[in-house]
Amino acid sequence: MNLKISIIYVIVVPCLSFLGCSLSSRYQKNDLSQTFATEIREQTEDFTTYSCAASSLYCLCEKSGLEISFQQCVEFLPLTDKGNSMLEFKRALRFLGFQVEANELNAEELVEIQTPSVILLYLSQKNCRNNPEKPLLGHYFVLLPVDEHLIEIQNYPYDGVVISKDYFIKHLHRIGIENAPTLLCRKE
Repeated sequence: MNLKISIIYVIVVPCLSFLGCSLSSRYQKNDLSQTFATEIREQTEDFTTYSCAASSLYCLCEKSGLEISFQQCVEFLPLTDKGNSMLEFKRALRFLGFQVEANELNAEELVEIQTPSVILLYLSQKNCRNNPEKPLLGHYFVLLPVDEHLIEIQNYPYDGVVISKDYFIKHLHRIGIENAPTLLCRKE
């Protein structure tokens, strides 16, 4: 699968589709990504809860070697119609034995992190053309360092993808993300 399409699958499509937003016209040119976005939108039209926090907690625990079920993650970060706050996420991580440092990082800083992290991307109203009155919404995912040129994005239930740091930076700038609240996580 093409790297650009992979990042669309892992970040853009889930973020925008799960939150009821349409894809930017630059991504609609690709029939494959448009088809995927339509499938995701159809599958999630009836969702009344946001599960990206519990999903990200599950990914982080799995990558850190902590055995926990997705259902247990949901108990820590319940599925609600409003999602979960960074404070709730931080408390759940601490309860599970993680040292957590909260920051707000720009794209260039995000790719230089050296520890598994939970990222919250806020989707601006300009990205939600179908419903501009919708409140500012966000999407959690896990970012893992790989090496000096690569990072891994985990967005359960999708497979993770390894991408270049340069591509990730360009992608965030292209979709209008300047800074992202970040939880740097180390297992105690």
